[in-house]
Amino acid sequence: MEITGDVSVQVTAPAVAEQVGLVRHAISGVLTDSAVPDSTALDVLLALDAMCSVVIASSGESRRLRCVCTVGDDCAELQVTGHLLGDVALVRRGYAWRLLDRAVEGLMVATHDDGVVQLSGRKAYRSNR
Repeated sequence: MEITGDVSVQVTAPAVAEQVGLVRHAISGVLTDSAVPDSTALDVLLALDAMCSVVIASSGESRRLRCVCTVGDDCAELQVTGHLLGDVALVRRGYAWRLLDRAVEGLMVATHDDGVVQLSGRKAYRSNR
């Protein structure tokens, strides 16, 4: 089945590493069905893994991840939202951050006073359609 037009999928799961595979599987299906080129889909899935890793490392196990992927005619946008544990701060260093800087464009990190953290980015592509 090939999806045409903009499509968005949202997956909410516990903020634990064991759940990232479930999130990846759901988003992978949308990327495949939307005719996103394989190289772009791989970059988006790598970025998803890295975003989840960063949020999980700074979250408590009782928290949840919300992952959203929106696929359009020429780009895929990714957003991962979680909750920081107490006074934990995000430190932009390490493998996950280097991967994010290379896998997506326009990487944005937003933190809020209530502990919510949101990472987002996009990957442009030429459609296979």
